[in-house]
Amino acid sequence: MSSSTEAGNRADLRGAEPDVIQEITEQTKLARKRTTVFLRLGLFFLAAAIGGAFWWQWASSREETDDAYIDAHISNISAKISGNIQHVFVEDNQLVSAGQVILDLDPSDYEVKVDQNLAALEEAQHIAEATHSKIGQSTLSAQGQSTQASGDVSSTEAQIESARAHISQAEAETRQTRSRIIEQEAQVKFDLADYERYRLVYQDRVITKQQFDKAKTTYDIAVAQLAGLQHDLSAAQERERQAKASLKDAEAKLRRSQGGITSALAMGRQENIDKESYQGNLAGVKKCAADLKQSRLQLSYTKIVAPVSGRIGRKNAEVGQRIEAGQLLLAIVQDNPWITANFKETQVGKMRRGMPVEVVIDTFSGRKFSGHIDSIAPASGAKFSMLPPDNATGNFTKVVQRVPVKIVFDKDSIAAVKDLLAPGMSCIVTVLIKK
Repeated sequence: MSSSTEAGNRADLRGAEPDVIQEITEQTKLARKRTTVFLRLGLFFLAAAIGGAFWWQWASSREETDDAYIDAHISNISAKISGNIQHVFVEDNQLVSAGQVILDLDPSDYEVKVDQNLAALEEAQHIAEATHSKIGQSTLSAQGQSTQASGDVSSTEAQIESARAHISQAEAETRQTRSRIIEQEAQVKFDLADYERYRLVYQDRVITKQQFDKAKTTYDIAVAQLAGLQHDLSAAQERERQAKASLKDAEAKLRRSQGGITSALAMGRQENIDKESYQGNLAGVKKCAADLKQSRLQLSYTKIVAPVSGRIGRKNAEVGQRIEAGQLLLAIVQDNPWITANFKETQVGKMRRGMPVEVVIDTFSGRKFSGHIDSIAPASGAKFSMLPPDNATGNFTKVVQRVPVKIVFDKDSIAAVKDLLAPGMSCIVTVLIKK
């Protein structure tokens, strides 16, 4: 259409003046320039709108922060006992395995302590065994003594009853003999009076000699019978004294037998005492065993081993150095590092566990590593600080808080640089909210 117009214009200008022709030509060129400019501006704004839409889509699907650092478990190794370092088997930055001996202390003092506690344990065991044997002996001895004492008591009581019977019999015999003596003394007096009468009469020859001899014989017999009764009285009294002496002996023996029972009971109580002593000795054995176990543990602590695998750092141990219990010797940085990224609270709301993450580590600029969100902290970093903020004051200024997010590397992503990653390295972390 424009070419037909230009053709028409050319046809119209064939008969026109040259100045007019030139002016018309310049207006035509100016119109062309304006059309080109408007066309270019339209294309530019269209491209800008399309680019802005794509940028908005891209930016709304990502959350980024440069407040991120590599973290790892760092195990601080310290001594459980005091002593002098004898050997150091590791150097700074060296890789170690769990259970590997890192260093050892001079064990001499602790070996002596083990020997002392072992000897104390053996002594306590011997004492306990002797006390246990004594318990059996005390039991048998107490039972034997109690049985013997009970038998002695029964026998002695029988002897006492017998002695008392003998005493009663002897006293009865004594009383009977005394009565008979009294009667015999009266008879002797009577026979003596007859004898005297017969003697006087016989001198006058009034009676025969036979009668006189019979009176004398009767008197002699009465005297002899009185002497016999007096002898029987002495014998009865002697038997009475013997019976009483036997009674005293039996009563004394009874007291001794009863004392034997008391002694047996005391020995029975001694058995209980021995049992309590044995229990005390067993407690002593347990204490000595615990002391021995403790000393052996302390001896084992002279060898300090790596509790985990990792790399040695911050080594402060040298051969010959005197260390105390709890003193920091070195640190072990464990494998499997992760990233702690501190996002703004306005960013965390869009994040969920498992979302993919792109990581750029300053040490390896130009390389991207992949990972995913493992967890989000239960509180902001400020709340875990030594002096958490207290906003319940008159002057309050709202500050956007940072919330730590734990990000775990994909193992394949860091396989080539895993040994070079160190806690504290700075990172730029981008969470892909939407793929």
